[in-house]
Amino acid sequence: RDLKGSLTNQLEQIAAAHGGRVPLHGRLFAQWLHYAFPRECPFPHKAGTANVLTPTEFGSGYIAKEEEMKEHAAAVNTSNFSAVAPGEEQQQWMSQWSAEEELIADYTASGLRAPWESSGRLTWYGGALLLVVALFGAVGSGRKAGSGSSLLPMHGKTHFV
Repeated sequence: RDLKGSLTNQLEQIAAAHGGRVPLHGRLFAQWLHYAFPRECPFPHKAGTANVLTPTEFGSGYIAKEEEMKEHAAAVNTSNFSAVAPGEEQQQWMSQWSAEEELIADYTASGLRAPWESSGRLTWYGGALLLVVALFGAVGSGRKAGSGSSLLPMHGKTHFV
């Protein structure tokens, strides 16, 4: 799909508001996705402004009858969509755009990090454990086999038949 015109301008404005980067988990980018792909991406309403209702909450007549669908389709086919001037079409189409950003979460303020971004504490503990195991191995191998004072069982010459 070729995205030109007001959509690319809106994406540049989103990036300009965030220091040249577009936050992928923000409401503005979700809104841009909705305008770029209206059937694939739902409109991201501002927090607290929309209530979700299930179809059954509208009553028993929430499914349209075939006659109603045909009437609706016929009315759409006879309507005059050329009443809008070509230059005004994009302005009217983007009239619902809202520049209010809502980020889902600020992960840096909450202290959450990816495992590879840890402070190194786990690496330090792992290194210390490895050092302790290596010391026990060095102490154990320095003693004569069969002396009885080794931490690990050491046998002299053992032959299995």
